[in-house]
Amino acid sequence: MEREALREVLRQQLEKETGEKYEKLEDSQRLREDLALDSVDVVSLVVFLQSEFGILLESQDLEKLVNVGEFLDLVGSRIATKSAAA
Repeated sequence: MEREALREVLRQQLEKETGEKYEKLEDSQRLREDLALDSVDVVSLVVFLQSEFGILLESQDLEKLVNVGEFLDLVGSRIATKSAAA
């Protein structure tokens, strides 16, 4: 999946989960500090993305994530791995 399309899916789901409006998500935006996501928000987002794309996001990988760009990289790599295996 193209990165910008994935960014849009992420933005829409964040708005749905948090009730906040996100005009644009930049790679440098920090998940907790800039987007004000708490652990429940992150878990809800992860559950949605795993279900939506049929991927598995490991907790040890998620613990390392700081910003939107890293999150997009992780999800994009899992989708690419799944597609390559299919």
